Amino acid sequence: MAVIFLVNGLQSRLQELRPEPGFGRVFLAALVISLLLSPLVGWLIYQHGGLAPGLALGLLVVSVVPPTLSSCVVLTRLSGGQAQWSLFMTLGLNLLGIVTIPLMLSLLIGQGAALSPWPLLHKLSSMVLLPFVLGLVLRQLLGGLVVRRWMGVVPTLSVVITAWITLSTSREALLQLGWPDLLALAAWSLLLHGTLLGLCLLAVVGCLVFHFLHMLADSLLASRLAPRARPVPAGGEAGL
Repeated sequence: MAVIFLVNGLQSRLQELRPEPGFGRVFLAALVISLLLSPLVGWLIYQHGGLAPGLALGLLVVSVVPPTLSSCVVLTRLSGGQAQWSLFMTLGLNLLGIVTIPLMLSLLIGQGAALSPWPLLHKLSSMVLLPFVLGLVLRQLLGGLVVRRWMGVVPTLSVVITAWITLSTSREALLQLGWPDLLALAAWSLLLHGTLLGLCLLAVVGCLVFHFLHMLADSLLASRLAPRARPVPAGGEAGL
């Protein structure tokens, strides 16, 4: 994870970190989808998906937690999106998750656990913020010397390697599952992911429509409030 955010810092410019109009609305939409609607969809699968209890609970927990820090930023940059927006949104959502995770688990299944913010803050500082800031500093000091085309591959490989290591550590548990359980879990996971993607698409359309309508309304209001130009007398100049 530290390598991923070091490379992201090297690929970023300071002027790209300035707040832009519309970020607040996008962050609010991400908060509602990730921390509220996603747990509800996960709960429906937990109740009616027919999965084994352990698998159903695991999928519910996945739906409750915020987006992962590394893959969100990497995928956003690969797709040509706002990587800085993705960074700030995932950081904000993970911090809010300290409150929402135990609350949602308690509301949905009657079980919750208090989460201490300090381990998460330490992880965010040491593995995300510090490498990212170091990358920004190196970019300022060395300029284009530290930016290479092959760097774009490093975050992707890091995500793949991290996923492979995680699966390897769970090898024994995976081998204990039968194919029907694995296929059912994969199907419900894809359905959950597809549902969230659909909600995100609706949120994007809503933000675009809102932005268009408020620009149109403000333009009409501005034209109404603008002082009317005084007529120019024949043979003279305005204001004389």
